[in-house]
Amino acid sequence: MKNLFSLVLVVFTLLYLSSCTTKTFYQICQVSPVVKDNNLINQDSLFYEDNNCKVFYDFWSDGGNVGFKFYNKSDKDIIVDLEKSFFILNGVAYNYFKNRTFSSVDNLISFNEEKKMCIPPHAAKVITEYEISTTIYRDCDLFKFPKRKQIKTKAFKHNASPYAFSNRISYSVGNSLVETNISHEFYVSSITNYPEKEVLKSTNLEFCDQESTTSIPYIKDAAINKFYVKYNNAHDKWKH
Repeated sequence: MKNLFSLVLVVFTLLYLSSCTTKTFYQICQVSPVVKDNNLINQDSLFYEDNNCKVFYDFWSDGGNVGFKFYNKSDKDIIVDLEKSFFILNGVAYNYFKNRTFSSVDNLISFNEEKKMCIPPHAAKVITEYEISTTIYRDCDLFKFPKRKQIKTKAFKHNASPYAFSNRISYSVGNSLVETNISHEFYVSSITNYPEKEVLKSTNLEFCDQESTTSIPYIKDAAINKFYVKYNNAHDKWKH
């Protein structure tokens, strides 16, 4: 009898622990440009272009990377004025220049952040600083911790999106005192919450006809015009 009681206790303990297991979820957000141009976006790239430069975007990251790669098409240096360049989220502007002081690893050398960035001809630099959102968006139409049959997508128009954002970039070419201001505007057009098993796949890496012995998990359907927020249900009882 004592052994039977112990067995029942173990079973109930395991059931309780399994019910309390922390599970991982992903909120996948679709990003759309305010001004749509089919020539500027495809499976591999999202970019804007004028006579002097080409600006590339890739939002795919945890939180959504709004940084960009600035390519100088011209035959002269391009100066990007970071003090006059901004990331703007829901109407609030954040400077790309923060007037910081940086130090080397051994703290022997320190230097101030530059207000202006020089990009040589036919070369590029990456400018990154901000994320769109590191917390999930909550809505009564979205289950926070959905099962497979509870997965829904919430769509938004530009003027009703929870995240409308843009990059305003100020630059000049060569020794010219004339500044060009360009603005690239985006918004989150849809949001979907997924349990981890509906998002992740695994694959074995290959290099020179050799395959890795262990599989690497990755998020399927990744795209440059999407981003995700990873979260879990630990100590959380909210339905939405």
